[in-house]
Amino acid sequence: MCGIVGYISRQDYEKELECAIEAMIHRGPDNQQKKLLNFGQMKMGIGHLRLSILDLDPRSNQPFCIDNEQYIIIFNGEIYNYRILKNELIKQGITFVTNSDTEVFIQAYKFYGIECLKKFNGIFSAFIIDKVVNKAYLVRDQIGVKPVYYFLDRNNNFFFASELKALFKFSKVKQKISPADICQYINMAYLFEPRTGFEDVNKVKPGTYLEFNQSGNITQTEYYKPTIADNCDMDAVDEKIKHATIDQSMADVPVALLYSGGLDSSVLARFLGKDTKCLFFESSKKEILESGMADDKFYATKIADKLNLDLEMVKSADSAPENFLKEIEHIAKMVEEPISDYTFIASERLCKKAREKGYKVVMSGMGGDEAFAGYPRHLLAKYHFLFKGIKYLLLAATPFISILKKYEKKVDRLKSFLLEKSFNLGYIHLIGFFSSNEIRGLIKNKDLQDGFEKYVNNYFFQENKITPLKKALLLDFSCVLAHNLLVADKSSMLASVEMRVPLLDLEVYQSGISLPDNELINKTKQKCVLQKILKKEIPNELVSRPKAGFNPPLDERINRLGFAKTWEILSKGQLGDFLNLDIVHSIIMDHFDNKKNNAFKIYQFLFLDAWIRVWTKKIQ
Repeated sequence: MCGIVGYISRQDYEKELECAIEAMIHRGPDNQQKKLLNFGQMKMGIGHLRLSILDLDPRSNQPFCIDNEQYIIIFNGEIYNYRILKNELIKQGITFVTNSDTEVFIQAYKFYGIECLKKFNGIFSAFIIDKVVNKAYLVRDQIGVKPVYYFLDRNNNFFFASELKALFKFSKVKQKISPADICQYINMAYLFEPRTGFEDVNKVKPGTYLEFNQSGNITQTEYYKPTIADNCDMDAVDEKIKHATIDQSMADVPVALLYSGGLDSSVLARFLGKDTKCLFFESSKKEILESGMADDKFYATKIADKLNLDLEMVKSADSAPENFLKEIEHIAKMVEEPISDYTFIASERLCKKAREKGYKVVMSGMGGDEAFAGYPRHLLAKYHFLFKGIKYLLLAATPFISILKKYEKKVDRLKSFLLEKSFNLGYIHLIGFFSSNEIRGLIKNKDLQDGFEKYVNNYFFQENKITPLKKALLLDFSCVLAHNLLVADKSSMLASVEMRVPLLDLEVYQSGISLPDNELINKTKQKCVLQKILKKEIPNELVSRPKAGFNPPLDERINRLGFAKTWEILSKGQLGDFLNLDIVHSIIMDHFDNKKNNAFKIYQFLFLDAWIRVWTKKIQ
């Protein structure tokens, strides 16, 4: 895994390019290079940072050129089927000088043109320069595992980078916060692709490429989007997961597994085999008790014993208030976008532990919930019409449901889902933490909320025939999955580690979302395919159990911070520029008066405050 950066402009930005490369040194500590060239009447500069995974020889360093620099590429990611493609190209008379997937990428482009992207199964963002036809392309993989940001102004000055902190090293790119994106963040705790939190700064969308010609014209093409196939064999998915896991475990460096003891990572462990190094993030008993979350340590240990795994615990850090606040600011700076996800800390800590032990590559079970309908809200989606039919009974029962610690933070979301006429918007309420009434009170600019709701309600204007569960999975693709992948990329690369996600292999993901609803969710049993795979070697009582999740518990950290300190932070910052502070105050007060468990909502406020503070000043 690596980092890419570059520009196309009538001016030269060599010094700023060097600063941008330096800002991402963690993404490629093994080698950094730049290249300057002309592109018609435009100047072009590209930079690459390499984390050596395949063909460790310097001959595979980038920018990588073939045919006397007629074709040039900088590439971040992995092409998992590169050996198959390489053999196809060899049969066509093409010779290779490296064992890298980078060379396969550029040779495939030369032979097939930009249509080569449809042949790739992998995770990638890349910039391709084709001097033969005088074009360049900025591309992103089908699922969107590897991000790439860009900025384009009215004068066709174009800049791109794997991370925002690098993009902002170019003086033309301004750090101007988008109020519309803040509105999205309050609704969902993160953003729809391709938004970033900043005006005029976007990501290349998953399955999309930008094409440039020497006249400065830019076009955008979508070469892939998730579709629901008419027929999908449940047994075939088993084999696809097996092959994806084995293929993605291939590397010229050691590989470890980020292990939770849950279905997703346990399925990967089964296919990886015995003695696989597994790292488990361990929260304290007190944190788990206060949060009402399940503790998967018991199950992780039992399953590890059954599969003969090499399991190591990585303990949660001290939750003292000053450390907690430093963690929030650290996440705001490193995740870069407004994404309220405290799992960043656990992911980063596990990846750093892996790196300390000599592992450059880690495997993750991320994507299992989005591909195989594993979130509790997917049950509400599948049985949408049933829940709507008995909504008044459910609404009457919510005071009793909120007494249960496991559900107390979810009651407001359930109410908003049941009361919302639109399925799309109701489902978004299940994703976010705030109720619809709270959102309306919080957002100062009501037009922004109206615009967001209109966007969400029109999301499936061409796909009204698909089931509510399938709508939920496709909504997840553009927001939930996108944000999870971003946290994975930023946290792992900060530790100079590549994270691979076999359950988001293109064929696995496409097959998962295409399974019939009843094969994804059988009555109340979710992720039936993964349960079936694991039960081949693991007893049912270790497999069929409540979902625990990967989150480090937040409740104790919020409670130790206290009301006075929380309000002091939020009232003195810039939160009031976007939100009504009286509603913020009320939500905080309800939590510390023990009227409601608003821990997630308070964390969302604290993160947004830190993010605004960090990103309204120039990142050093």
